[in-house]
Amino acid sequence: MAQNTWPLWPPGPEPRAYRCGWRVGSRPDRQARSPSPWTGAWCASTRGDPALPWYESGPAFKTSEALGAFIALPGLGTIPYDRNAPRQPLVSADGHSKRAEAFRKLRTNLQFSQVDDPPRIIVVTSSVPGEGKTNTAINLARSLAEAGVSTCLVDGDLRHPRVAPAFGLVQDAGLTTVLIGQARVEDVMQHVAGGLSVLASGAVPPNPAELLASARMEEVLREFADLYKVVIVDTAPLLPVADTVGLAPLSQGALLVVRAAKTNRDQVCNAKESLERVGVRVLGTVFSMAPVPKGGRYGRYGAHGQYGELPAPRASATLEGSAASAVTRPTDGK
Repeated sequence: MAQNTWPLWPPGPEPRAYRCGWRVGSRPDRQARSPSPWTGAWCASTRGDPALPWYESGPAFKTSEALGAFIALPGLGTIPYDRNAPRQPLVSADGHSKRAEAFRKLRTNLQFSQVDDPPRIIVVTSSVPGEGKTNTAINLARSLAEAGVSTCLVDGDLRHPRVAPAFGLVQDAGLTTVLIGQARVEDVMQHVAGGLSVLASGAVPPNPAELLASARMEEVLREFADLYKVVIVDTAPLLPVADTVGLAPLSQGALLVVRAAKTNRDQVCNAKESLERVGVRVLGTVFSMAPVPKGGRYGRYGAHGQYGELPAPRASATLEGSAASAVTRPTDGK
């Protein structure tokens, strides 16, 4: 019997570019929400895995501009690749490294992008593991706290918790301890330098999805929202497990972390749709582990959009805004 061979693409013209949920330039009734059988067959034949999941196909994003054009969400920040990040995950808000500057921009962009309806509870997630969501969550929370915003960081990834080890904190007592009624929040809350409050994951439970979607979890988050101005929740990846789909509706917005040259279009599209399907407001994307541009200083004035930053205000507007904020700006507090 002759062995089947698969062409790289179906007969006919080369497929056109895709945007999340729709094929660019095609009729709106012809959706492209998942790869065609030809694409799936090609991926399976080239990788040698006939059971290849549908969410592992499609090209990855090499620039934040390509990501923004595809997903139609604001790019709130681009975090440059740093090979020392796994060993040194924390950055200082007053540091001068490229990563420190990137997280300051992320903090500022997040605050400016939601002026009319600022979210108090924000979940940080990604499509699949290994995209840098935990690193983004802990450094965004730390940057907010060091800027004087009362902030609580919650480790809501109950399958692979990473927040406590990053700070050198106790992990065995935390969120799950509170959810099952063995401790009060104030008994297990930990504090780190810079004024950041951290709630570790606690013991890894056998039923994380049920715990995170429970009424008790909603009560805990509401309690945090009364005590802190911002609550950052690190959560599990969206596509492999259902944990975040149950937890995210209890928040007021989500940040979607996308790894440069790694996360593909199908993964991003389906992660976004998973959040929107349960009524979650996607605040924007964070483009992580991006290549560092060669030459020059990091982030030039006039290079608007290269790292997702907001345009600088005019001098007159800055002076007027400063005068107004001196009179009307509310003070942060728990």
